[in-house]
Amino acid sequence: MSDGPSCFWLLLVLLFLTRALTPIKIKSGLTEFYVIPGHNLTLFANFTVEPEDTIYSGTWRKDVREIAECQKNSSWIAGAQEGLDCVLQNSNISLTLGNVFPNDVGTYTLELVSDEGETENVQFAVKLYESISTPSVKWNETEFNKGGNHTFICKIENGTNPQFHWEKDDETLTNDSRHSISESGIVLMIIAINESDCGSYKCVIKNDINQKEVQFNISIENYKWCQEGKNHEGKIYTILGLVFVSLGVIIWIVWMINKWRNRQDNNRRQLTDATQDNNVNVLPLLEMEQKGCIDRPDKTENEDESSELNAGCNDKPDKTENEDESSELNAEH
Repeated sequence: MSDGPSCFWLLLVLLFLTRALTPIKIKSGLTEFYVIPGHNLTLFANFTVEPEDTIYSGTWRKDVREIAECQKNSSWIAGAQEGLDCVLQNSNISLTLGNVFPNDVGTYTLELVSDEGETENVQFAVKLYESISTPSVKWNETEFNKGGNHTFICKIENGTNPQFHWEKDDETLTNDSRHSISESGIVLMIIAINESDCGSYKCVIKNDINQKEVQFNISIENYKWCQEGKNHEGKIYTILGLVFVSLGVIIWIVWMINKWRNRQDNNRRQLTDATQDNNVNVLPLLEMEQKGCIDRPDKTENEDESSELNAGCNDKPDKTENEDESSELNAEH
């Protein structure tokens, strides 16, 4: 019974030494590739060999069929198909497939052969890049209550390298205190859901070929507690509306009062100006009327006598004796 574990560890040591002492070591990096029909694809690998050895050639096979063989510092490709380009350099080798078709997917094998006859190979899996299929969102609608934490899962059947993101009312959701997005964007959790979370949601998925989305609603048609938020918003809007209307009425009243006051002031000024003008014109008339120089509307029988009196209004005052003497002196001069 004790020989079993010993043999096992011995085999592991031998395997390790065998791999460690392999004359050719290949570092391929990626071994799984996705191709889009009509695009180019390049398979690439780095390698190292013993200092005294070099790589003589590299042979590429698809499944079990040889498709190309390239040699160092040579552009000639033995047995290569049309649309293939193989390049072998000191420490790397590449194979480019141009204008890939769906039948180009499969398993590709690279075999390196050194001048000393050593060999090493590596495999590459080439798969077709698939477009995004129609997505769907799953969530527990029967136990969807206000205040709970609820999870939404976005799923697709097919699609290479899908990229997920979530939207609410056409705005992108991110991780915050009430939203948690995980599993590369597949899962959305809403924490302590309430009426503010009601609205239209989208799960959007895209890749290098196409984009798909699925929409769902959390609305008052399905959940009555969404209406609470609407009622609250409605009350706020009603109050704001009343405030604005009240302000408008107050402003209008103040404007009307100011307008009335301005009109009253204008009337007072006009009346004052008219009164001053009347005083200026009326006083001389009163003096003339007192002197009998102005006819009254209703003439008396002594109309002729009034005319004589009016005629006398135009006469200058009687000259005094001094004025007569002054006139005589002026005549002598």
